[in-house]
Amino acid sequence: MRWIDEPAAGQEPEHPAPVLNLITSKDDTAPAQPVAAAAQNSDDADSDGGNGTAYGIAGILLGLAGLVAGLLAYRRTNHAS
Repeated sequence: MRWIDEPAAGQEPEHPAPVLNLITSKDDTAPAQPVAAAAQNSDDADSDGGNGTAYGIAGILLGLAGLVAGLLAYRRTNHAS
């Protein structure tokens, strides 16, 4: 089954293809102005309570602990043989 039907002369297809018609903007429209209230909410976005920083530090410490444990295990196996 073909999902895109070509329209016949004067008939509407059963499964038409989606069409997007773009038009040019007129010069008499003004560009959108930024909303001042959006700038006031920026302080709320910066205060995350420190959770991200705490998780980052915990991840680094766990990574270093894993590295030390791996190096100790590697040294034990080299000295045993």
